[in-house]
Amino acid sequence: MLTTARNFSSAVALLSSRHVIALHDDDLAGFLTPALTTVALPVKELGIQAVELALDMAAEGEPRRVVVPRSPHLIERASTAAVR
Repeated sequence: MLTTARNFSSAVALLSSRHVIALHDDDLAGFLTPALTTVALPVKELGIQAVELALDMAAEGEPRRVVVPRSPHLIERASTAAVR
């Protein structure tokens, strides 16, 4: 589907009255128009904990709750604006 300049302008106008936030930051988010605000997750730490838990359970360990100490953080870009 081709996006015309008119459709693009309409989409940008709609976004100017909305706040759009994505979960998981990606390099592409900064290149979009408007640039997409994201929540960055500590994916490396989450992955490490997931593999360690899976290995423990494969060795007949007990399931346990895992808490990753690093919190997600907001990367503010143009897809959100100040609350009016």
